[in-house]
Amino acid sequence: MPSYQVHVESLWRRPARPLPITARPFAGEIILSYVWRLALINRIDPTLLLQYLADSHTPSLIEVANRDLALNTAAITRLAAFSGQPEPILRRLLPQIASPPTTFDPALPYRRWSRLPARLVRMCSHCAARRGVRQPVGIVLQPLQLPICIKHARLLTDYHDSDPELSPAAAPEVVAAARRHRTLARRRPHDAFGHAMHAAFHVTKHWRAFSDQLINERWVERGERLGVNPLHPAIRLPETIAFVEIMSLLRWDVTPTAAGEGIKPDISDRQRFIERLGHSLQHPDPEALQRRGNPLYQWLGPTPHHRQAWLRKPRKEQVIWD
Repeated sequence: MPSYQVHVESLWRRPARPLPITARPFAGEIILSYVWRLALINRIDPTLLLQYLADSHTPSLIEVANRDLALNTAAITRLAAFSGQPEPILRRLLPQIASPPTTFDPALPYRRWSRLPARLVRMCSHCAARRGVRQPVGIVLQPLQLPICIKHARLLTDYHDSDPELSPAAAPEVVAAARRHRTLARRRPHDAFGHAMHAAFHVTKHWRAFSDQLINERWVERGERLGVNPLHPAIRLPETIAFVEIMSLLRWDVTPTAAGEGIKPDISDRQRFIERLGHSLQHPDPEALQRRGNPLYQWLGPTPHHRQAWLRKPRKEQVIWD
């Protein structure tokens, strides 16, 4: 009896028929995660389903840590046929469908890797289980969204990592900071909140290298309670949100004051600002925030008095704090 070899390169030319078991995508889920789940619940090899879905115009050996599949209109139609879901639902829930490649024949279904605009994390397993999903679900975080499920108190991990979810229950201040972040995002002006978030994460990220004994000891103790790496961003979340709460009240100048200096807030009374920030951080020595090595001082820049003294120095002695 003759045998026939199937060429996987041409599987996407075959008619698309609905799979026996359907699944609805989650909001913000990447296409790769959805296709993988759809294949697993139907007991199909996921790579084979990808070959049936569309032709590929990108190398298979590519770093996919922060990438997803982008589909053209013909491939979206085939995905809707396989999944049994209407195209409008797929376009609304899957973020990468909104930016399909356009450099090939639009009549043929094709896919390619596309870089994601934000961080890719694994969805909270408790949220997924409420819909009967046991497989990992990869979702793209919204702008300024924290990788924390407040409802179930879970720290989300990267989608491609094998690290398990962690519960921040041992550090209730982390969960409280996540709730405060959600409240501030709703109540503060969007632009001011976004600028404050970026500034706060920048300052606290570089704070560990600064010899602030109180803050460093607080972070070490919190990391031991959570059982995470000392560099885990959740450790500094309460202090970050404390920064955001004060900074988001300020008026931000959208015009950079110098090359590379970035957008800075308008602080009329710097001393009062430092005092309020120290009180929000529960810092016993707010003056430490104004020391020259402090990342907050470096980010704010020198005071007018220090700036004039700096300008009077010989050019070779001028040191720019970045």
